[in-house]
Amino acid sequence: MKKQADPIVVQDKSMTTASLGEFILSARSWFIYLKSKWLIILLITVLGIGLGITYSLTATRKYIAKATFVLDESGQDNGLSALSGGLSMLGVSTPGDANLFAGDNLVWLYTSDKMIGETLMQYMDSLTKPKLLLLKLLEIDEDLQKTEKKIKKKDKNYTPIPEQIALEDLTVSQRRLLNAAISIIRKNYLTVKTEDKTTGIISVTFTSKSEPFSEQFTKELVERVNTFYYNTKIKKASEQVAILQKKVDEVNAAMFSSMTEAAVATDNIPFPNPALQTLKVQPQRKVVDVQVNSSIYTVMVQQLEAAKISLAKEAPLIQMIDDPKLPLATSKPNLVIFSILGAFLAFFISSSALIAKKYYDQILQESKTINETK
Repeated sequence: MKKQADPIVVQDKSMTTASLGEFILSARSWFIYLKSKWLIILLITVLGIGLGITYSLTATRKYIAKATFVLDESGQDNGLSALSGGLSMLGVSTPGDANLFAGDNLVWLYTSDKMIGETLMQYMDSLTKPKLLLLKLLEIDEDLQKTEKKIKKKDKNYTPIPEQIALEDLTVSQRRLLNAAISIIRKNYLTVKTEDKTTGIISVTFTSKSEPFSEQFTKELVERVNTFYYNTKIKKASEQVAILQKKVDEVNAAMFSSMTEAAVATDNIPFPNPALQTLKVQPQRKVVDVQVNSSIYTVMVQQLEAAKISLAKEAPLIQMIDDPKLPLATSKPNLVIFSILGAFLAFFISSSALIAKKYYDQILQESKTINETK
């Protein structure tokens, strides 16, 4: 078996060597051919460089609005401890995770349909007539314009969105356009990320062809999302404090009612007979009720004050670092990069075209030779 295998191995090696040699010779011949066409390749490459430079100089300028802020939720680990203790005394359950709506969710909130949609339905600052941000996006975005044309074809009763309209007054077709705008904003315009998780720095970047649009959309979105986030965090704790406050008021009312009843019971027997001990039972019961309610009231007031402090700790701190201000930073294609890219593409296309032409000519020549031989 081994003696039969040896020749095969030698044959494989010789075939591999021959194939490699053929490849080297073929590559060398193609290189010599391309070298002979250097002038054509050079001219096309220069043309590619020119096209790259032209594109970088004539490309639409984009305006970048960026807002950065710090989200501090450091006090929330202990924020609901006192509040939970007070509510547990009353048999009221509290959420198991006080940080369920945490900083990472704030980043997600910026790209939600609700926040982007409500922002698009705000009005741009204008010296003339107010205009929806949605309509401004429709002016500068070609994809959204194509979407509106498709909606018009499907819905013959479609009416363009007026310059002033409320979100709840939009028709079904108009809402389709709004939903398309939300997707376009999320995909092509808006970037939200956490710069540093240890410090809680979050950045919101918005890029568009319109400088006023970039600036105002970013401001509106940041204000709307941060306000919603803050109110949501406060609302949860505020409702729990309100429950505790209500219970405190109820105990306070019960305590004063017991005091009144104790006084009435004593007044009803101004000169009790010392021999009749049962006459003292009712006034003494009312006094005990007063003492019990007074003790409960004292404890619950302490819990309420602690809960109010916890509520202050529960509120997240959102501190703006940078907000977008005119003039905004601009973005254009890099001249050097697009010059190099144009040169590379021109060289590749010209070389490929020349090789394809030579290969085609060889096939025609071989076909002609075969026909002449016949």
